[in-house]
Amino acid sequence: MLGAGHGGAEAIILGLLAGINIIFFIGYREGYYSSLVADVEERQLRELIDALFTVPWYRPLFGALERLSAMCIQIALSVLVLRVFTRGNILWLFVAIGWHTVIDALAVYSVATWGVEISELIVGLFALLAILIIFLLRTREPEEPHTEPIPQAGPSGRTEIEVTNDMLDDSRYMS
Repeated sequence: MLGAGHGGAEAIILGLLAGINIIFFIGYREGYYSSLVADVEERQLRELIDALFTVPWYRPLFGALERLSAMCIQIALSVLVLRVFTRGNILWLFVAIGWHTVIDALAVYSVATWGVEISELIVGLFALLAILIIFLLRTREPEEPHTEPIPQAGPSGRTEIEVTNDMLDDSRYMS
């Protein structure tokens, strides 16, 4: 769950920051926040907002796809690191670090070389591989041993015992 927590917290933080920015940009475009921006920066901000609102509708979804892919990859990396402890072999740690490095390097290279769409496709393929790794490396729950059911209790068949003074005297604590 460490990978899911890390990826989930990252997704929530990035989502909140993006939401705050969108609210500000929409408010600024409508004229609400113009007094907060210096005249020198206003032209740059206006260009940024115009560019933001001319982006095709599907482009912002790449960020959501990237977060989903990152969460799958982070869970798989956590599973690899867990194997260091369950298998007692530190090689799994180096596999996780190496795989993380390859994914990050390839993502940065591909976005600079081929663009966002191809980069997200590559990261998505790594996410599919991560899901496969999660299922291949999961440990099966041990089967519980078969036990006979406990027999049902029948009528108690309790008989009343008459308590006598001699019985009470025998049960008292004596020093």
